[in-house]
Amino acid sequence: MALLRLEGVRKAFGANVVLHALDLSVAQGQCVDLIRASGPGKSTLRLCVGPAEAVAGARSSKNHNTQ
Repeated sequence: MALLRLEGVRKAFGANVVLHALDLSVAQGQCVDLIRASGPGKSTLRLCVGPAEAVAGARSSKNHNTQ
């Protein structure tokens, strides 16, 4: 079972789509590092993992599910 799972996550700021149909699954004990140039949405993804940021799509963690 995934400790964190994102399915079809989409985040936009007005017409600027930052995350489009993003899928990510992280198993317990797995280490994931996001390395890219400035601007492709790394920080936005980090914010979307928490329940405070509204996104389209589904996300779930060991203790939290949203649709």
